[in-house]
Amino acid sequence: MPAEANSAIKELERALGYLARLSKGTTVYEKGVASSEVLFLTSADKARLSCENMSLSAAWTGGTPIKRVFYKSYESTKSGRLRNKRMPGTAALVVVGDVGHSPRMNYHALSLADHGMNVEIIGYLDSNPHQKIRDHPRIRIIPLKPPPKWFADVKPTIALGLKVLWTAFCLMWALMWQATWRLSMVMIQNPPGIPGLVVSWLVCKLKGASFVIDWHNYTWSILRNNYRIPTESLVLPRKDEVVDTAASKSPSAEGESLSPEASTSRRSTRDERQMLAGTPRPLRQRDRTEKPVEKKKPPTSWIHKYIQWAYNWEGKMGRAANVNICVTKEMRSDLAGAWNVRAVTLYDKAPSWNFKELSIEEKHVFFEKLCHSNEFRVLRAEETYPADEREVLESAQEVTRFSYRDAEGVAHLRESRPLILLSSTSWTEDEDFGILLDALKAVESVASISSTTESAPANRLPHFCVIITGKGPQKAMYLDRIARFKFRHVDIIAPWLEAEDYPKMLASADLGVSLHTSTSGIDLPMKVVDMFGCKLPVLAKSFRAIHELVVERENESSSTQQASPNGRLFDNSGELKAHILDLATGFPSHAQKLHELRVNIRRDYVVSWADHWDAVLGPVLKDQWE
Repeated sequence: MPAEANSAIKELERALGYLARLSKGTTVYEKGVASSEVLFLTSADKARLSCENMSLSAAWTGGTPIKRVFYKSYESTKSGRLRNKRMPGTAALVVVGDVGHSPRMNYHALSLADHGMNVEIIGYLDSNPHQKIRDHPRIRIIPLKPPPKWFADVKPTIALGLKVLWTAFCLMWALMWQATWRLSMVMIQNPPGIPGLVVSWLVCKLKGASFVIDWHNYTWSILRNNYRIPTESLVLPRKDEVVDTAASKSPSAEGESLSPEASTSRRSTRDERQMLAGTPRPLRQRDRTEKPVEKKKPPTSWIHKYIQWAYNWEGKMGRAANVNICVTKEMRSDLAGAWNVRAVTLYDKAPSWNFKELSIEEKHVFFEKLCHSNEFRVLRAEETYPADEREVLESAQEVTRFSYRDAEGVAHLRESRPLILLSSTSWTEDEDFGILLDALKAVESVASISSTTESAPANRLPHFCVIITGKGPQKAMYLDRIARFKFRHVDIIAPWLEAEDYPKMLASADLGVSLHTSTSGIDLPMKVVDMFGCKLPVLAKSFRAIHELVVERENESSSTQQASPNGRLFDNSGELKAHILDLATGFPSHAQKLHELRVNIRRDYVVSWADHWDAVLGPVLKDQWE
């Protein structure tokens, strides 16, 4: 073969190298230097051609049928986007939790179904998913049987083992026999990852499906938080620490020359392996004269070993996955540094069909509906109207504490309405509701002083209506504390909302509060995404990755999600109180700072889940079958 041809082939192989990595064991060939067609040929097909003594060129030009051979334009291959091709087959989405409270997986299901895939969601049915999920012709829900309640009556170690075995058996049964046999993909959300990750990976091997992990957080970090284990007491090796150790001990780090032979990969020394494992190396003869440094041994309880095992297995499963998805750039970087797992960042986005702004008419109808419930009696109109609104309200057809419908049937918001401050919490230690409660006590004190003095409308504080949604173990304790306080300017209720009413409640509120703090520090609260979808400004508890979502100052975010301020961050109840007072002063007509935040969200937060999914994840998943 001429040298020019060899050179052209090598250049072409380099240009198409990335295709070989994406094709997962599929060999990539090019018809010719001037051709715009790419041939994908599996290793099995290549072996069959060899047995038949047929060359690749003969198979190409002769039209011999080759299984799983795909042609496509070289330009469309480079871009990675095949928008005109439907995704084939069936996808199983594994939720080892409540399907109704797993919105991100529901959105995945809708996106896959809208692209032509049949979707089977496997999880617990503690609550009903959205009607859009239940009624979709391409989506089927396979319920998992929850563990028996008597598991909680045995010792914690035995209960944990029983629960893992039960879940593994039920999930394996659902994926192997209740789900479609010919699965194209199994996507599992993590956490929880034990035993779901291993079971899903095994099923993918048996059924020849692609294995996809959607990382919402880390299983090991949640276990650590649940068992109150400090991170310092755990041995959690990281891949980037191995690189740093090798680099610091290399000759080049000490200013010496490094030959090409020495720059190749080498086996780590015993000292480096023991350092990575967290065990000190034994003293050598030359060290025996030195006084050994006493090193505190890490705890070796069963729970420490279990968490460390979970940490290592999460990394192994991540490397075994065909596609890894994560929720923040911080998590993508941490996955690569901890386990050498490569992931694509798919931010949570509120779907436009569910979370959106409401008109004044829609808000009034919603308030009227809620007023019929005793849980929302604080929304009912007061017995005596304010003097400046009395004439209008007395002639109105319908009146709530927040809105009214005039004699001509037109809905309006009241000038004297309270400010609705809404927070959605899980009532757990992860979300310290005490911060919000302490801030509201301080707001009550300031509002009491403000009400006794004459001030201009621009400096006046409104009445506050605080609505707390969600359920959790500490709800009863905090409601008991709230009942002991005698608030006069703050009403606090914790009602139950139907799934269809929650987005309407967000869109009817004036200010949102997020108390979420991540166990890993690198995920983002879905509730804030929902609030932004309804164009609701947010006060959020500060943690490591929250800056990717909530922006306090212009152009401070490193992500492209938001360009203008959309909320405020706080670390304690004092900062939260200051933000509430600053934004609420002059409400509703003169709260200029609050109004500016809402305008910024309307202007900048325009990307929906469907558009984001199509641009970021759709091409990656399609490449699994191309």
